[in-house]
Amino acid sequence: MAENSFGSYLMSSEDGKTWDNVCPIKDYPDLQGDPNTLDSTTLSDPAHTYIDDIEDTGGGLAFTANYDWDTYQKLYALKGEEKYYGVWFGHTEDTPGVFTPDGSRGKFKGKGKLNVTKSGAGVSAVSDMKITITLSEPMLPDLAAPAA
Repeated sequence: MAENSFGSYLMSSEDGKTWDNVCPIKDYPDLQGDPNTLDSTTLSDPAHTYIDDIEDTGGGLAFTANYDWDTYQKLYALKGEEKYYGVWFGHTEDTPGVFTPDGSRGKFKGKGKLNVTKSGAGVSAVSDMKITITLSEPMLPDLAAPAA
């Protein structure tokens, strides 16, 4: 079954238990990386052999959001502060048009530091900002997390 990206949220938490929606996002990166491979070939192997190394996300996880000065300032104040960050999929709609993230379609969480930068723009373009989370703990699926 296919899933729509509608209802995807960038979340943050001080303690990993109580979560807040950081800001509306326009996209999210691959949350996990493929493992690097290590060459384990010996001189008696007829072909190369490999073993898995650790996963690599390639650096920070970059998210795009619409630029808004108030939101930018809020995010800039978090710069360099280590927190839990997550991406939640799914929400409830208790009031028509008001969506509350609940992670009912999955939750991923890790720990890291946030950075925000103003993105460039051209003629007739939406003004964006880039949010980057540099992970100090991997972004992993929260398999035990019940829907909030």
